Amino acid sequence: MRRSPPLSQLAELIREVIARGGHLEISAVGSSMSPAILPGEGLVLSPLRAGEPRPGQVALCSRAGRLIAHRVVERSENRLVTRGDACEVDDPVVAGEEVLAVVREVRRSPRARTKRALRALWATATAAARPGRR
Repeated sequence: MRRSPPLSQLAELIREVIARGGHLEISAVGSSMSPAILPGEGLVLSPLRAGEPRPGQVALCSRAGRLIAHRVVERSENRLVTRGDACEVDDPVVAGEEVLAVVREVRRSPRARTKRALRALWATATAAARPGRR
């Protein structure tokens, strides 16, 4: 079984690679960004460009020993407000130094694509079966 490094080491590794202008891919865990990002899908991380992250982009932040990839909903000079797409409440304010990278691409896994297709099929079938709908 492959073991992952502790999150603090992973955050430092990501910070180091990004600081050198590198790109890397990590796997999404959890469902807070569903349906845009599903567990197991690859998140391609890259360095921040001038003015990033902007509202609408997904930023990877290191906070309280956790890595969190959530969408930016508001930005001021040195702070961000983020929220998972599946969440109803904003995250606590993120300080600028907690932002590690921006997600440039989501690499879909075949398994996640199958789940996404099944959810869409189920939603269509249940909507068609509701009484009073034509």
